[in-house]
Amino acid sequence: MGSTGSLLSPGLFMATSGCAMFCRQTAGRDLAGVQRWWIFIGHAPDAHLVDWRRQGAGAELVILGGDPRIRLGDFASGTIRLGYLSVGEADPQRPYWSKVEGQSFLVEPNPGWPSNTRVDVRDARWQQVILAEEAPRLVGLGYDGFMLDTLDTAPYLEGKDPARFAGSRQAQATGRR
Repeated sequence: MGSTGSLLSPGLFMATSGCAMFCRQTAGRDLAGVQRWWIFIGHAPDAHLVDWRRQGAGAELVILGGDPRIRLGDFASGTIRLGYLSVGEADPQRPYWSKVEGQSFLVEPNPGWPSNTRVDVRDARWQQVILAEEAPRLVGLGYDGFMLDTLDTAPYLEGKDPARFAGSRQAQATGRR
C-alpha cells in the first residue's frame, strides 16, 4: 500500500492519498478503486491542531478512530466512512476499557504503543467486546464498515509462546477458541 502523509506525533497518522485494497463493496462502490483516502486514528496531545476538514476534503474514503470533534456527517455525500477497530489490542481510550481492564485475556503492553495491551483473541469475553459491542457501536454511529487493525497480534503471540497461544490465528479467523 502506498500513501503520502505525515507522522504528527505518536498515535496520530494522516494520509491524504493512496491506494488501498479492501475486500467488500460499500454503498455499491468497489473499494479497490478508491484513490484518495484519509486516516485519522490514535490519541495525541496535538490532535486539536489538525484541520481535519481541509485534510479530509475530497477524500473518497476516511478511516476514523472516534475523535469526537470529527463528525461523520461533515464529510461529503458518498464518502465511505470506516471506523477503526483494533482486533488484537485493547486501548484504554475506548469505551469498553472499564469492562476489560484487569482481565486475564490482556497479555502484555505493545512496546510500540505502550498504552495499548495485546490481547488473547481466543478469549470469548474479548470476542464479545469486539463482535457484540464495538462493531455494533461503530455501525450505530454511522460508519459504513471497519478498518481492522492489529491482526498481527495473534501470529506474534503464537510465535512468542506456541504452547500458550496455540490456535490464536485460527480463533481470529473463525471467532472460535
